[in-house]
Amino acid sequence: MHICLLINKKTIFVQVFSQIGHFKLRNIMAQTTLTTSQSTSSNTSITALNKKHQAKVNKAIYWLSQHNEADRQRNIADSSGNEKNYNAWDKKCQKTFDRYEEYTSELPSREVKQIEKSELY
Repeated sequence: MHICLLINKKTIFVQVFSQIGHFKLRNIMAQTTLTTSQSTSSNTSITALNKKHQAKVNKAIYWLSQHNEADRQRNIADSSGNEKNYNAWDKKCQKTFDRYEEYTSELPSREVKQIEKSELY
């Protein structure tokens, strides 16, 4: 049995197996339905107030989007009860958020506030 969900312009295929009267989620695969140019345009949608900070703003946004994806995967692992995957995605969440904070610490507060006001945060 396959279940197909559409969440935030991404298609998630979940394969469900019946085992002794209950269901387990396995083989969770995410396939992006966006093209590369469409997906990267959302990453660069925030323009820095000062042009010299644009590169660091882009890197901070990249790591924030990576954190959001890892958080989404962690929530899926948590809801399926898979502790091993949950711990792996939790570790990835911590690393990606640390990288995000590393780049935002180098930015002025007005640039950080602009990122935090975006829909990515």
